[in-house]
Amino acid sequence: RNSLPPGFSVSVISLFFLLAILIFLSFSKKVTRHFRSLVNRLFPAKLSLIVENIRQGIYVYRQKKRALISVLLFTIFIQLVIVGITSVLIAGITGKFLFFECLAYIPLIEMLTMSIPLTPNGLGIREMLLKFMFNYVGLSNEQVGVYILLGFIAISLKLVGGIPTILDLWRNRPSNAMRT
Repeated sequence: RNSLPPGFSVSVISLFFLLAILIFLSFSKKVTRHFRSLVNRLFPAKLSLIVENIRQGIYVYRQKKRALISVLLFTIFIQLVIVGITSVLIAGITGKFLFFECLAYIPLIEMLTMSIPLTPNGLGIREMLLKFMFNYVGLSNEQVGVYILLGFIAISLKLVGGIPTILDLWRNRPSNAMRT
């Protein structure tokens, strides 16, 4: 708590309740109907269509409370795993276990990188926001570099799973089919 900016806890709690209220209200077409015309006037047609599809998708799941609660709990679990891994990596780099600082920043960073579609999967944006977080908690540039390098190694390990798909596409491309 000492390393967080003043008023950060109040801001996070307020944002949480605001999002909870908006999510709750989004399950009612009576409430969202009033905002449709506003969205259609303010945003381009393509974006309005995306918002309408999200609205319809939310409405479809309003009766599936068990599935929604399961997804919510799984999401919380995944976020805690991400926070835990980040905390362990930072502890390995610096010797300080900053779980609560990571708990304050990492979910917020993940929401921002997924909400702002500037790069695929928020690549680069996530690292920039993490650098701000790391500067705030007192990590040096070298320590931040080690963390980002470890993150890129983890991403490259995930890419290994794409090798069979690439090989399959290579084998089944049209020019190979004509030769055989």
